[in-house]
Amino acid sequence: MSINQNHIGFNITNSRLQLVEVGCEGSKYFIENIDEEYYNNFFDLSDKETKIITLLEDAFNELVLRKQLNTNNVSFTLPNKFFRILEIPYEETLLKEDLTESLKWNLSVLFPETTSDEYVIQHILVEDSKFLQQKNAIIIGINRKFLKILHKFCTRNNLVLRFIDNVHIASNTISLLHSEAEKNILNFYFEEKSFSVCLLENSKPIHFAVKKCNSANDIVDGLKAAYDKVNKIIPEENIDDYFISGENISAALCKQVNTIFGCDVKKLNPFHGVKTMPDLADNDLLNSKFSSFTASTGISIRIY
Repeated sequence: MSINQNHIGFNITNSRLQLVEVGCEGSKYFIENIDEEYYNNFFDLSDKETKIITLLEDAFNELVLRKQLNTNNVSFTLPNKFFRILEIPYEETLLKEDLTESLKWNLSVLFPETTSDEYVIQHILVEDSKFLQQKNAIIIGINRKFLKILHKFCTRNNLVLRFIDNVHIASNTISLLHSEAEKNILNFYFEEKSFSVCLLENSKPIHFAVKKCNSANDIVDGLKAAYDKVNKIIPEENIDDYFISGENISAALCKQVNTIFGCDVKKLNPFHGVKTMPDLADNDLLNSKFSSFTASTGISIRIY
C-alpha cells in the first residue's frame, strides 16, 4: 500500500465488526473514521461460509450507511481463536522450504485435528535473543477457509484486500509507537474469553502465548501462569514497558496485572497524539473505548 493512500482496518470480534479508516498527510496519518457494528448473531467458527459472509456484510452495510468510506483498500485482524499458535525450537541448518514444511508438520502434530495443507502459517524466527538459550520459532497458523471467506467478502463488496493478521500481532504496532526503540516490552491483549501475552525484545516478538478464560478466576490463574513463563525467559527488571489493550480493560483488570507482574501497566490508546477529523470529537468510541481499537488501528497504518 502506498503511504499516501487511505487504508481501512477491520477487526473481527466474536460479537461485532470494528473499523478504523486512516488517511495520510506526508509521513503522518490521521483518523478519518472510527465505528463498530454488532452482528445479528454471534460469530461461530463452525458456521457455514454463507452465514459468516452474511454476518459480515450486514455489519459492513450498516457502517457504510452511517459514513461513506473514502477508500476500498482494506485489511483485517482476526481473534486468537482463529489461529493455532505454538513455540518450538528449530534447526537453523534447514533450508527455507524444508523449515516451512517442518513447522507445518509440528503444527499438525500438536493440533492433530488439523492437516498441514489445511493451514497457512506465518512464522517468526527468534534467532538473536539475549535471553533465550536456543533458537525458537513462533508459529501462527490459520485455516485457509477463513482467508477464502474474507477474499470472497472483499470481492463481493468491491474491496481491495491488503493484509490479514492476528489481532495481537497487529496491536504490537501501537505499543511500539508508544515506547522507545530497543526496549523490552510485554503486551497483554484481552478478548471476550481469552487473553494473550507477547514479549518483545528490541521490537521483535520472542514469546507469544494465549490463555483461555471463562471467569475472573481463570484470568487470575492465567496471568499467574503467564508471569511464571515470562519470568523464566527474562527477569522482570529487564522489561521496560508493560502495555494492555483489547476488550473491557477495566481499572480492576489493570490492578490485577500490576499486582501479579509487579509493574505499572499502561492502557494503550491508539489515537493518542493523532489528528482526528472534527466530526469525531465527541465520538464515544474514540474517547472511552479506544483500547479495543488497537488492532484495527495497528493494521490500518501498516504499509508492508
